[in-house]
Amino acid sequence: MTTTKQSWLKRSLAVLLAVMMVMSMGVANVFAAGTESSEKSVKEQLQELVDYADTLDPADYTPESWSPVNILLTGIKANINNEEMLSQYGEQWLSTLKQKLDDLVLVEKSVKEQLQELLDYADTLDPTDYTPESWSPVNILLTGIKANINNEEMLSQYGEQWLSTLKQKIDELVPTAGQKPDEDVTNLENGIYRIPVKGYLNLTNYEGQTDSALYPYGLLEITDEEKQITIRLNGYSAFDNFFVLHQEYMDEYRKSGKWTTFSPNASDIKDDNQSKEDWLNDGWLSQTDNEYYMDSSEFTIVVNEEMDYADITIPLENINDDMVYQGYPKYVSNDSMSKNGRRFVLKMEPTNAEKIHIPENGEYSWSVVVDDGSQGSNLSNNEMTDQIQSMLSKDGIATAMVDGEKATIEVELSNKDIVDVKTMTKRTLSGASSTLISRFKMKSTNASDYESVLKDGNKAVFTVDISSYKDLVFGKRILITLKTEQTPFYGLVSFLTSEVEDLNLTDATTGLSYKTQSSNVSKGTTFTAMPLTKEDDSYSTYESFFGTSYANWSAWEIKLERNGIEVIPTRNGTLSIPIPDGWDSDLIHLFRVNMYGNYEEQDISIDGGNIVTQTSEMGTYILCVERNYATDGSNLEEGTYSVDVAVWNMIQNQPSMADQGVKSPAKLVVENDKKILYLEFEAVSNLDLSSYMTHMWIYNDDVVYSDAGYPQGDTYEATVYEYYRTNEGEFLTDVFNEGSLNYYPKQIYFVLPNDKAEFPVRFRVPVMDQIGGGDFAQDARFRIDYSTAEKISAETPDVPIKNALIEEIAVADTLNQDEWTYSSWSALNAAYNAAKKLNNDSSATVEELMDAHADLKNAMDNLVSSTVDTSKLEELIAEAEKYKSEDYTAETYDALVAAIKNAKAVLNSDMATQVEIDAEETSLQNAIDALKTKDSEELDINNLPDGKYTLYAQMIKTDRENFSMSNNAINHNVWLEVIDGEYYLTMQFKGLTIENKFGYLMNLSYYDAGYTYNDFGIPQGTLIPAEVLSTQKNADGTDVIDIYNDADHLYPEMIRLKLVDKAAGEYVPLHVFVPIMEAISEGTGSQDVLMKLDWSLLKLDDGEIKPEEPVEQSPAVDYTDAATGVKVNADKGVFDEGVQIVVSEITKGADYDNAVSSLSDVGKKFKLYDIKFLDADGNEVAPNGTVSISFPIVAGYDSANLAVYRLDDGGKVLVRGTVENGYYTVITKTAGAYTLVEKGSTITDAENTENAGNQNQGNTNIPQTGDTSNIAVYVLLALAAAGMMGVTMVTRKRKAEEK
Repeated sequence: MTTTKQSWLKRSLAVLLAVMMVMSMGVANVFAAGTESSEKSVKEQLQELVDYADTLDPADYTPESWSPVNILLTGIKANINNEEMLSQYGEQWLSTLKQKLDDLVLVEKSVKEQLQELLDYADTLDPTDYTPESWSPVNILLTGIKANINNEEMLSQYGEQWLSTLKQKIDELVPTAGQKPDEDVTNLENGIYRIPVKGYLNLTNYEGQTDSALYPYGLLEITDEEKQITIRLNGYSAFDNFFVLHQEYMDEYRKSGKWTTFSPNASDIKDDNQSKEDWLNDGWLSQTDNEYYMDSSEFTIVVNEEMDYADITIPLENINDDMVYQGYPKYVSNDSMSKNGRRFVLKMEPTNAEKIHIPENGEYSWSVVVDDGSQGSNLSNNEMTDQIQSMLSKDGIATAMVDGEKATIEVELSNKDIVDVKTMTKRTLSGASSTLISRFKMKSTNASDYESVLKDGNKAVFTVDISSYKDLVFGKRILITLKTEQTPFYGLVSFLTSEVEDLNLTDATTGLSYKTQSSNVSKGTTFTAMPLTKEDDSYSTYESFFGTSYANWSAWEIKLERNGIEVIPTRNGTLSIPIPDGWDSDLIHLFRVNMYGNYEEQDISIDGGNIVTQTSEMGTYILCVERNYATDGSNLEEGTYSVDVAVWNMIQNQPSMADQGVKSPAKLVVENDKKILYLEFEAVSNLDLSSYMTHMWIYNDDVVYSDAGYPQGDTYEATVYEYYRTNEGEFLTDVFNEGSLNYYPKQIYFVLPNDKAEFPVRFRVPVMDQIGGGDFAQDARFRIDYSTAEKISAETPDVPIKNALIEEIAVADTLNQDEWTYSSWSALNAAYNAAKKLNNDSSATVEELMDAHADLKNAMDNLVSSTVDTSKLEELIAEAEKYKSEDYTAETYDALVAAIKNAKAVLNSDMATQVEIDAEETSLQNAIDALKTKDSEELDINNLPDGKYTLYAQMIKTDRENFSMSNNAINHNVWLEVIDGEYYLTMQFKGLTIENKFGYLMNLSYYDAGYTYNDFGIPQGTLIPAEVLSTQKNADGTDVIDIYNDADHLYPEMIRLKLVDKAAGEYVPLHVFVPIMEAISEGTGSQDVLMKLDWSLLKLDDGEIKPEEPVEQSPAVDYTDAATGVKVNADKGVFDEGVQIVVSEITKGADYDNAVSSLSDVGKKFKLYDIKFLDADGNEVAPNGTVSISFPIVAGYDSANLAVYRLDDGGKVLVRGTVENGYYTVITKTAGAYTLVEKGSTITDAENTENAGNQNQGNTNIPQTGDTSNIAVYVLLALAAAGMMGVTMVTRKRKAEEK
């Protein structure tokens, strides 16, 4: 029997639940008809929904969204078995619970948590399930992120970038065609095969063939009993030990991504090898014995000491999988490379295997295959290979006379300029050629090692032994000399016993084709070209670049396959792409997307209606066409136009980085034969760095160009008539322009120098100045596509010069007189007063306003700081005093002494200006540069005797005017070794800091003899990797590994390169790759640079080459103030070791009163902090880079409406920041008073604290102050919850009473 009290409780609960649903759903009638019935009853559906809800973790959702779900669950569970209430309210409960579950809002996980989840997922993937090209960038990211995920400093800077990039690369993974390496899909029959092989440095992708010492083809033997491969390695006798990994471990090896996962046994290395301990420490050897590697009895090694190679025959478990071989050199005290082991992934290409048939005696047509023989890597697919192939035999056919176990092969030479063709018969090891790195190369530079095979002046005759097939597969090393070339060509010629067939592989759908030969890819190979569409994930990425910078673009994913397996060509073939209708062939570019996602432009030519390029790389190719700038602006009539504009790189035929900072289309006003262009500037972003342009200059019409193609002449500056401002109307500042007058222009205009569609300009982007550490204003080509000109008005409005004048007056208002010299401030004051007076004169003419604007800008540009910077001069004096009189000629040394004396006099003067300081710096540097060593007067620098010397080197840009960024990454003192008359230069690389980011140079190559410079002064020719003598180490001796490299890609410290011109050239052309630069700005990491050697400082130095000790960076700062919760973070090197961070909250006093006054137009509620950076002695210090300051967002502050200001001299400067994880974080270079203010707030911080304390007692889920939108609903929910609690309490009480 139900009592009256019980009935009331049930009814009140039901009513409260119903009202709650009405309020939350906005339903007018609580008794409205329910949803359509389903096969399951309402009760069953409710129970399923409740069961599902019970699987959820409340911590995963925001309290605001979970609270109504929790209340509903409590009420429904209490009443689900009450048939009376269920029949009346069940359907309403069901629909409301569904809605509230749908409305749940996930708590935003931290970047670190999201990264870890993604890492955990990636670890479940099998690399062998995906193509090496698509897995490689994933593996590189995984290695770097895992190494740094617990580095909070790096995580805060790069975490979001890592997260988005890793997500993208995982999304872009390309599954293999259903086959794994352990599946035998080639089904080769028994026999002898010639199989392409390559040695790679990287375990998980096919990159890095340098110095693998491997011949490009192997000898594969297949019988019923076994399969085995014979490979040939150069320089084998340099090894003490050689190891081959069992193929059964390859899958696990690849998954690990680390060479040290499986290392050979240390017990197998002789103890007298002095490198053994280092190999153990570096993980190259295992202290614990294992069975990962084959016993030496399982494979055979036949060494040819005269030719310095070895043929190594290895049994195969599976011809479709890779294998690993490792060589450990003998220790040679004067050869640093002997301390480095050699290990490579051996990749075999069974899909391109050619079966060898030895015919009976007689005459046959055989195929000649030529590969580049100049290096130690089997790079068959380079330009040198194509060049040697064409000069030796254009059609690749030779006549072979078979006689028993010998064959005489006659090749008719196609190049009439050939003087001689020789084959190597022995290899002399002496001098530089005896070093390990040289022995891995296939060539010998000793002429006596070769014998001529030239016959009748136009034939090369080779005699080969066909009894073992080796001569056919491994071939002959050859040397070709030409009348027209000073440098000989080195090649490797091998032979096929059948004629090579031409293959023209075409994709029927797109018309793209790939032409090659059966010696490159096997017959039966298919070629596909899949067009990229808007539905593809990568489409938007390419559209954002090519769609804005070019008139049109198309992309294809191309690949070669045989039996469903990807085929990798061993040499270049011809990729042909039909030219789309309407495209101008002269304006077409072709790019390949490499494994890092960068765009590599391809060399192209026109063949009929097709674009053709030579390549062996498959993947994504993008064809694009430039806008046609043939139309000039001479025919435009007066009026206002809309016209497309672009900014193009000054030298390279691609968009400039400044292009993204210029909005297109622009406005063009034509009046009285004068054209005025109006531009709007936008942000320029490079990964985590974003800023705006501050200046644009236009070269006059009489501009001339340097030999390198750079403009020279006078410029005029564009006029700014609107700067970027904050919401409070103040000039926008950030870490790149704070403390300067370089405010960011938003709207500018300038008079065009001529009617041409292209003219030179110059931009300054402060972010690039910060990255480069100096003045990195860049020249560019400004382009106007007059064919897009659309007249939008017949009006020709006057230039907004008055707006421009008002803006410059506002800039002048931000200046502080105390910071400038009296005379320069007086000039500014006069110009300022004149400008203000004219601005208030309504009768002022445009010309008068323009003059006043120019005078005011000129006065600001000529302001002289009242403080001078002497640091550079002090450093230069310290450097100059290191030079010793006994090393240099009396004349040049006396001039240096005089320059030092003058510099010190100015340095010690209290009256010295910055101009005088800079002048003395220049004079002293000139004196240093003019020093001549006593030895240099006696030496012929182009014919130096064998020995060791020192020189001074600098890295110059290809414009031959400015230092390269890599100049900061080298020890400028370099070592020259002359060995057998050849010049070898040894250099030390050091770390470099670029905008707080510390990095190293990864690769350096030099241009081989025969290089040239193009019309723009850019070197062209064959690149040869420098020899790496040692790699960068941490203070504890471990390898330097950061987010830009991994254990397989260590940073070089000491490298050696050959000076192919000796001392003849003014510059040594080099090519460098700096990963940190590539990360900051795509395409800038890989650059040509010119090394300038100061031969006047040449000095004999027979001492041991020893690198300088690297300068240890001061530790990073990660500080949280216990009292205020303010966090201060800085990278390594930003503060000296021992820096003290002092944070104080200011709540009263004069400084607080000043803050109240300064912020009166922003808001009343704020937190004020004084932040100081102090050295160990308590003196204030400035950081060497940017500092991150995070202010806690306390209860009662609206996080969506916050701002941070730095207060200074009664004024305030807005410091932009971001909100994340309960903090407002800014990036700055300046200490001082900072305030976190809620914009538009009407109560003080003290009042807020009191309110927050009252409201939050016992309840942390109350809505923020000012948020009243759902107060009624939450009151009802609270009442409903109280009602339920009442029911529960009464029930329990009554049960207790019954007992």
